[in-house]
Amino acid sequence: MNSEDKFRKIRQQKAKKIATERIENKRNQFKELEIFHFTDKRNLESISKYGLLGWESLESPPYNYKREVNYYPASNIPAPGSTYGRSRYLDVRKGYTNHIRLTKDKGHPMTGSAEYWNSLDLVFLKISNQIIDDLVCLFSDTNATKTGAIINHDISTFLNSTDIQAEVLVEGHIPSQYILDVIYDWRN
Repeated sequence: MNSEDKFRKIRQQKAKKIATERIENKRNQFKELEIFHFTDKRNLESISKYGLLGWESLESPPYNYKREVNYYPASNIPAPGSTYGRSRYLDVRKGYTNHIRLTKDKGHPMTGSAEYWNSLDLVFLKISNQIIDDLVCLFSDTNATKTGAIINHDISTFLNSTDIQAEVLVEGHIPSQYILDVIYDWRN
């Protein structure tokens, strides 16, 4: 190996080390955050049994849950004769029907809509930050169904966002062991 090849290899090793340190730094920043999922109190029994499931999984075998009968989602209720409300329509259009959405802010604006339009009694579930190491996650700089949302596997997309609706989208299922706490009095 000539000196130019050795120099190139040393530069590549340094660059790889710096990249690894940056990624680890971002993971550590994420692990300092509190992340949450909000849901209706009536869903807690099912969540303690099965964990959190994407709505597509929840409504399919083996669960076969029916909306407003077996579970009470925070998404808007469909109009009579309609398959989906606007929220779910956007999930279908964007391909996020089987993701659980997490927020870093208990002041999320969708809580007001869920309480008002759906008559929900919301609680916040504190979720373990360990999900980024153990589960498949996507990161969005805003509500993932919003036009222009940046959604990818780069944790910086979520961390660097100042949008109150920035989201972590966990694919499919969050087992109950990742739920650290139920926060009933979340407005304080």
